[in-house]
Amino acid sequence: MPFYAFQGLIPVVHPKSFIHETAVIIGDVHIGEDCYIGPGAVLRGDWGRITLEYGCNVQENCVIHMFPGKHIVLERGAH
Repeated sequence: MPFYAFQGLIPVVHPKSFIHETAVIIGDVHIGEDCYIGPGAVLRGDWGRITLEYGCNVQENCVIHMFPGKHIVLERGAH
């Protein structure tokens, strides 16, 4: 799985979550327990934090990217 640090920020992924091998996770990304990240999905925490709480999923080819200094939270069970 492609995980990339950005400016010293390293993605954090709960071991009980599934990240597809073609997904890309960059920088300040926190993926909680029982999350699903589908094929081709991209979570770019290069300018702001992305947090996925318990049971969230990001489906195929979705991109999540933040503006500088902003923080997005996908709350428990979000799709």
